[in-house]
Amino acid sequence: MSFDLPPVIKQAERVRAMAEVAVASWRRDHRHDHGSELRRQAKAVVKAAHLAWTDKARRALLLAVLSDAIDELKMDLRLAQQIKLYRSFGQFEEIMRATRDLGQQCGALRKRYPLQQHSTGQNAAASRAAAARPDTEYPGRLAGANR
Repeated sequence: MSFDLPPVIKQAERVRAMAEVAVASWRRDHRHDHGSELRRQAKAVVKAAHLAWTDKARRALLLAVLSDAIDELKMDLRLAQQIKLYRSFGQFEEIMRATRDLGQQCGALRKRYPLQQHSTGQNAAASRAAAARPDTEYPGRLAGANR
């Protein structure tokens, strides 16, 4: 029996591998300064992708964390381009395209698993009113208890 990873994890791992290859060609001082930060960000993206996929109970929240991690990685990739660390613009462009594709996959998953479920059912107004009652505001308090 084989285990196939979802596309978002495969893409995150691909981006991390591309970042590792790019950083390996940088000068030593940049490799240890900017390179270690870029590696850390790429690792955080892979970790967030794995967590978002495996933890179904907190998937929506973890997808938001993944989205933020991808945005931070994009900022670091752009900074490295601004200080001319890549071998060529093509190398930078390849990594940014892969990261953009990862962001698009994450965005599609966030639409599929929204952070907040909005009540749009037949009695949506009543369920919102029940959620706003003072008795349900304090979880340690028994509902209907005398005040």
